Amino acid sequence: MEQLWTITQIAKRLNVSRMRVHRLVVAGRFPHAIRVGDGRTSAWLIPITDIEQYELQKKTSGCGSVGESSLPLSL
Repeated sequence: MEQLWTITQIAKRLNVSRMRVHRLVVAGRFPHAIRVGDGRTSAWLIPITDIEQYELQKKTSGCGSVGESSLPLSL
C-alpha cells in the first residue's frame, strides 16, 4: 500500500506553510489526494508519489522555491 502524507507532513517536507499545501491540494496539484472525514473534522491524505511528482516538476521548471511561486496569490 502506498504511503499517505498529511498536509502538516508535506508542509514540513516542502518548507512551506500548511495553508500553502492546502491551496496546492485544492488547486489540483496533488491529483490523487484523498479527503477523509466530514466538514470541520476533515483532513487530506496525499500519496507520496504525488508529492515526489510535484517536487520533480518544481525542479525541472526552474522555479527555485518548491512552494511559493507555483500559484497566484489569490484563489
